[in-house]
Amino acid sequence: MNNTVGYRNYRWFLAYLVCNSVLMIYGVVAGATIFMTEITEKQLFEATFVNAVTNERIPASNTIILNYFMHHFLEIVFVTILCAVSEFIVHFYALRAMQ
Repeated sequence: MNNTVGYRNYRWFLAYLVCNSVLMIYGVVAGATIFMTEITEKQLFEATFVNAVTNERIPASNTIILNYFMHHFLEIVFVTILCAVSEFIVHFYALRAMQ
């Protein structure tokens, strides 16, 4: 770009940050909605999982459900985490630019 933020472009920079912030929030909300729908439809917290190696029955816990999502929805988990982390970074720069 070879252009600094300052001379008559604050409004465009802030508009850019606001658009990015809205998109990141949308990504987090969409990912959370997918996860919550999956949890409620399949009743994952009441489920019992089976270890494929030892055939041991394991009651559901947060770690087991996270492993379930990492196995079945890997891309969505990573995009949701990326959106959440990016939102904090964008929000930090938006607040810093407003000062």
